[in-house]
Amino acid sequence: MGIILMLVVSAFAATQRYLFHTSGAWIEELEQYLLLMTVFVVSGSAYTEGEHVSASMVFRLLPLWCQRPIGAAIDVLGIAFSGFMLREGLLKSYQLYTAHIRSGTSLQTPLYLIALMLPLSMLLLGISFLNHLIFQVKRAKAQAGSTSGGGRASS
Repeated sequence: MGIILMLVVSAFAATQRYLFHTSGAWIEELEQYLLLMTVFVVSGSAYTEGEHVSASMVFRLLPLWCQRPIGAAIDVLGIAFSGFMLREGLLKSYQLYTAHIRSGTSLQTPLYLIALMLPLSMLLLGISFLNHLIFQVKRAKAQAGSTSGGGRASS
């Protein structure tokens, strides 16, 4: 969505420059905000879809008995990191809100709105890590139940 909006804004800016030989000062700022939004908000989605940068090649080379605990540790660290960044992002946003700081461009955008992109993206990323951890735990329980439940027949 953000990329489509960036395309529309860029097309508008190009048309405005070509036809009217002028450009709005707000266009570049809006494009930057859309790029930030796209990068931050998509990070959680990319992790969920398995497209986020990871060391999966190294992870797959580990023995199977080692993969589950390390995978769980990675998810727990991801949740902790996301929680820390969520907290820090909210604190920074609150500082900008109470100080009434705005951007120095013609839009005069309240900077706390821009700073809120970080905690929002960290919330989404943390949810993705938590979802992955829950899925792994359920899968491990199901595999443990299937191997212990199919035992011997009694005579």
